Amino acid sequence: MKTTSTLNPVKVTEHVGRNNERVKLITGILHWEYEKKEVYSLARCYVLPNKLIVVLSGLAIEGFHVQPLVSDYVGVANTLWQTLGENLNVKPKDITWIGHYGLFSEFDTVWSVDIDSFSKYDLEWNGSNFYYDSKDEDISTGTQEKKERFDIDAFCNEFDLFWDGSSYCSTEYESNTEEVLSTIPLPLIPVEKVLKSLGWKTKYES
Repeated sequence: MKTTSTLNPVKVTEHVGRNNERVKLITGILHWEYEKKEVYSLARCYVLPNKLIVVLSGLAIEGFHVQPLVSDYVGVANTLWQTLGENLNVKPKDITWIGHYGLFSEFDTVWSVDIDSFSKYDLEWNGSNFYYDSKDEDISTGTQEKKERFDIDAFCNEFDLFWDGSSYCSTEYESNTEEVLSTIPLPLIPVEKVLKSLGWKTKYES
């Protein structure tokens, strides 16, 4: 299946930021193709003079044990740039990329983080695409069971999660959240409220 990269539905609003700067907020559902399936995330683009802050919130998608936004953040970044880049009047190096995850990110409560988690992604630009300059070793596994186990470990390592006997918890929530939220020029509205404003169903709605 070939999925066209789109930001739909989408809305654009104007605001005054925390430091009295003008902020254009582009909010929408970003669609892209991952593992031959159409997937999507909530995109919030805060356009300021000469810089852009992007918050991508992973939304629950059936059939994925690991949130597609975690596995394919580079693909999402390139999709967003291809969709909006020419209209943003900002250089790729001046973009701050943030991943946002929580209960809204998974249907399976075993994999749902019970508090919001944030990660900054330091993406590089090669003149045409974003890429992640990872120094991690390439790990190949021979069985699906091993591959699935590796994906789970990567997910936990990415967000510094541990198993408390019933669910995965974050050890870095408070300091990480404070650091990330300080870079966003407007209060971060809860995901469910934003989805409803876009007319997009949450995972709790049929």
